[in-house]
Amino acid sequence: MDLLSLLASDGFQVKRVAATRGGEYAGPCPFCRDGQDRFRVWPEQGEGGRWWCRQCGKSGDVIQYLRELRGMSFREACDYVGKVVSPSPFWRPKPRPPWEPRRTMAPGDLWQARARSLVARGEQRLFQPHGQGKNLLEWLQKKRGLSADTIKANRLGFHPDQTWDRPGHWGLEPDMKDNGTPKMLWIPRGLIIPYCQGENIFRLRIRRPRAAGDPRYYLVRGSDTR
Repeated sequence: MDLLSLLASDGFQVKRVAATRGGEYAGPCPFCRDGQDRFRVWPEQGEGGRWWCRQCGKSGDVIQYLRELRGMSFREACDYVGKVVSPSPFWRPKPRPPWEPRRTMAPGDLWQARARSLVARGEQRLFQPHGQGKNLLEWLQKKRGLSADTIKANRLGFHPDQTWDRPGHWGLEPDMKDNGTPKMLWIPRGLIIPYCQGENIFRLRIRRPRAAGDPRYYLVRGSDTR
């Protein structure tokens, strides 16, 4: 498991910008979320790669990335990437309370059905040879350096037009506007970045086109944020 794969699975896209240190990639920082190219990744450095943000100053390797972003302990991160750590002969573990993982909960059945449909349509649109997603697919492959297998494995897709839906269709209670009318659930145009575990979709993030302004990454309402 390397940094590029972890970043893609967490919904962060980086592009190759230089050949230094075996290849240098740049993109938005997963930690400070500032800028579009201040987060630098060198996937060939060390075991699994190294990273550094020019804005917030955070840096580290693949283990530190998992500890900082996903809240794993050192041992959990090592197990996740398959790194074997031999304890020092002078090291003595300190007693600590039993570890309880942060629990994530998949959204409800209605939300799942709607999300699966959106993701499936997005995947089809992205890979249509002469469809609207052709330019986005070329950008992912040529500018971001993602292979077709990586794109498919992470179930990336294309949502060609912004849409509105009733929150109830997603199993959600409506938020109310100041005038007392219910808000519709908005899904902007852009790159669909789902976070999946097995058949369940836990999170839907949309990367909007640069011309659309902020926020560049929009989290669809109802997504699990834990």
